[in-house]
Amino acid sequence: MFFVRNLGKRRVQPRKPHITKRTVVDLSADIFYSPSRSRSVMGILALFGGIAFLVLNERRKIKQELLTEKAREMCQKLDADKGDLQSLNEKLVISTANLYPDEPAIDYDFGVTHPRALSIRRKCEIYHYVEKKKLIKAKDETQQDQILYQYEKVWSTSPQVEFRGPSPPSNPAIPGNLLGTKKVSAKNIYFGDYQLGIPSQMLSQLDDYVELRLVEGKTCTNPGEFDIRGCYLYSKGGNPRKPQIGDMRISYEFLSSGKHTIVAKFLFDGLKFEPLRGRLIKYLSLEAPVVAPQQVTEVVGQTVVIPLWFTKAVEAYVLYMSPLEVAWLKKGVWRKHRAFRFIKRKDKERSEWMVGIGYTYVAVGLFLILSNFPMGLIPRLVVSSICGGAISYQTVEDAKSSQKNFSDAGQLKPSMDNVDKTKKEEGKERKNEIE
Repeated sequence: MFFVRNLGKRRVQPRKPHITKRTVVDLSADIFYSPSRSRSVMGILALFGGIAFLVLNERRKIKQELLTEKAREMCQKLDADKGDLQSLNEKLVISTANLYPDEPAIDYDFGVTHPRALSIRRKCEIYHYVEKKKLIKAKDETQQDQILYQYEKVWSTSPQVEFRGPSPPSNPAIPGNLLGTKKVSAKNIYFGDYQLGIPSQMLSQLDDYVELRLVEGKTCTNPGEFDIRGCYLYSKGGNPRKPQIGDMRISYEFLSSGKHTIVAKFLFDGLKFEPLRGRLIKYLSLEAPVVAPQQVTEVVGQTVVIPLWFTKAVEAYVLYMSPLEVAWLKKGVWRKHRAFRFIKRKDKERSEWMVGIGYTYVAVGLFLILSNFPMGLIPRLVVSSICGGAISYQTVEDAKSSQKNFSDAGQLKPSMDNVDKTKKEEGKERKNEIE
């Protein structure tokens, strides 16, 4: 007897898909990746960095005044043509002599040079279209604001490549590496008949460039694909009075040799000059702790003292931008009292410029901190600018008052004997010049 089993296809129930629950981690909510926390940290660093910058700059200013005053008292005159150099070794000197190159500077691309060129500066421009955007506001609510694109023809060292207008004109292809500015200096530049060397950092102080007129065969020996048109190398066949899109022009300026006055430390070993750096200057950050002004203290609720390691880092930045030294080079014949008067004025301008940098850091720090509050862009800019100015002003005033005892002690102000001595020296210098 047989038992017949149903061997048909077995119905398989569909399996339900296995769903795995995954936890999605929002990195923006993490403490290390939070944009708001990052902006707060950057803002605090910029704010207190700016405060330390302003305080240390004021200390640097006082130290520089002391260094300049002592340098003026011990400065001696050096004859770079026929004087005794060995007796003035490692001393601060003032000297007037010819500054000249061993070989004139030359731009080998076009053979442009001048017999008295210490340095040559080249500027290459192209005539091209520039796009300007103008917003036309709607007269009523039924209309929309319109943007009008205008195109002008200008000379520029960096032509515009991309345009946003609906039907922009086309600028020509940008040539090789000619566009922009280029500076070429003589290999060796000497001072006086003894051929004394001057460091490059002092040569960079010279900025009395004059226009170089191009003469074929003399100051320009290889114009190439350009025509000489007065003070320009112009695109061949072009008309400078009626320039066309794509025309190029190249102009030159040069730094001329001649009588120059230098104030620096002289080294007989090597017959060269170098900047005088103050050995009596202490570290700015170790003079006293840097404390935030009263406005910051009132907000935080306690006196804020900036850490020493952070102050030292800011100090290195301050002294890098404006080192404590006396090193001066200027074209012309300058007496000692006039030279040091000019040195003091330049350092005062530099200190004011540094105050502007410190204010910028403070304002940027406040702007980043305020970005975490529900404020618009314009109110945030206004508040950060006003509060940054108040904090910067109070910081500078506090730094001045803390340095008042230092200056009132007579360390900066010369005595009456020194003043009388200075007047006598100036009188002798004037008599020598008259003779």
